[in-house]
Amino acid sequence: MRIGTDNLVIYKPVSSEGRRNNVIMHELSHIILGHDLAEACIMDDGSLVPGNFDQDQEDEADWLAGTLLLPRPALISFRRSRMADKVACQQYLVSQEMLKWRLRMTGVDYQLARSRT
Repeated sequence: MRIGTDNLVIYKPVSSEGRRNNVIMHELSHIILGHDLAEACIMDDGSLVPGNFDQDQEDEADWLAGTLLLPRPALISFRRSRMADKVACQQYLVSQEMLKWRLRMTGVDYQLARSRT
């Protein structure tokens, strides 16, 4: 069976809300960036088996998804307000892993620490 050319985002409904949002934004980032999925097919049991993007495309989609979910100004704002990470994750509907990754990649904690000295 062949899948049509329309965009389709698939995620596991059992994942946490933050994880689901990350997966959805990652897949939407592939679409926004114009990445083409090599192939995808539906197995006899009805399960979808997606092809893979190359590593550069995966990295681009990760970066864009993180930027859209947690823009740098939002990170600075919640850090300045001393909001707990758990509360920030709930407010922005992201996983702890995504929050930690964005803070590390943007250097927001380092920037704010340096501005206090």
